Amino acid sequence: MDKNNFSQKLAELTALAAASENKLQMTQVLDAFAKEQVTPEEMEAVYAKLEKKGIEQEDEQVVQ
Repeated sequence: MDKNNFSQKLAELTALAAASENKLQMTQVLDAFAKEQVTPEEMEAVYAKLEKKGIEQEDEQVVQ
């Protein structure tokens, strides 16, 4: 994945998190990169950068 696209996706996720009390659902992160060919190492970098920005990633909770 090229760096410009990577940075753009991170910016979009950061803006989305800002509107949600600095929290993202795990599916939101995965969906942002769904159409890209992303290596596991690149996804780890995504999670690390989001964490460094103070953005929490949460698993979706199932409502019963």
